[in-house]
Amino acid sequence: MEMGYSFPDVTLPQVVNVLSTMHQVSPSQASSAYSALLKFPDLTSLSFDPAVRALRRRWTTSVPKYVVFWKGEQLVAFLAAQKLDRSSKVHVRARLIIVFRLFQLYRSFDLSNMLRVLATYDGKWFVPTRRKGWANLRWDRVMSIPSLPDFCPLTLLRLYLRLTPEGASPEGVEPKRVFLAVVRPFGALSSDRIAAVTKELLVAAGIDMELFGAHTTRAVGLALLRALGLSAEQAAEIGSWANLQAFSLAYSQVGAADVLSDALQRVSYVHTRPSTCCGAADSPLTPSSKHAEGGGGEEVAEQQGVGPTTPDPDVAPALPVHPPKSQTRSKVPTIKGW
Repeated sequence: MEMGYSFPDVTLPQVVNVLSTMHQVSPSQASSAYSALLKFPDLTSLSFDPAVRALRRRWTTSVPKYVVFWKGEQLVAFLAAQKLDRSSKVHVRARLIIVFRLFQLYRSFDLSNMLRVLATYDGKWFVPTRRKGWANLRWDRVMSIPSLPDFCPLTLLRLYLRLTPEGASPEGVEPKRVFLAVVRPFGALSSDRIAAVTKELLVAAGIDMELFGAHTTRAVGLALLRALGLSAEQAAEIGSWANLQAFSLAYSQVGAADVLSDALQRVSYVHTRPSTCCGAADSPLTPSSKHAEGGGGEEVAEQQGVGPTTPDPDVAPALPVHPPKSQTRSKVPTIKGW
């Protein structure tokens, strides 16, 4: 960024001006520049400047990333209504990025590391990439949806590679990245630029992206996969989650609390008479007879070898939820000295 300033003759207001301008372009880079500037003894007072303090509050704002606040169906409907210009590098590139994000749960980082190589084995297609958490490049499966060519990752990837021959590498040279700039020298897109392309498309679809970033497509894509019937384990495999604990807590949301609540409503606690003189025997949580599969308590008793009209004298009925009105309540004991 050229602004006509030279160091070390730059003044504090000029530094603040540079940081403010950088913040308009990239808040993350402005925050990194601020941290580096604090290492200079002459700029230690930078942190006390009111304008910088306001910027710091914006840099340190916690932004939730893993919650679905917009519907993936809205984006899919928008894309389906738009005619894809198959001759436009910009349009095909944007569609390819969003399709990989929604259906293969790619991050911006994953997309920025994808190489311009396609290989097939046993009827399946693969592309080399390094997704987050991978130490090295790996062959990753590219999904094929022949019946939906405008949403097919494989079809769109092959089309984009044909539209960008400038990205081809000579034989014996390491392949370039898939996603390229549309102007010379056609450099590879960084993860930040891929995120910016994603946000531009989402804003065009009418999705409010003032608070949430491009990474929300990962949670939205997961919700789409779960709605299509994929299990949490299958979705985690497609998304290449290295940390399954983070996946379970922040993404999966399988509704474990609801499952547990429903299960507890189908059990009752049964108290039996003492079998010895030393104490009472309590049975563990057991399914209530009225909730057992196949009918009522008489059928369950018959399966256990007890006649339906012969009650077990050692087993009391399940405790009621509310105590009877005639039951007296004992007073809470008073502890001396309190």
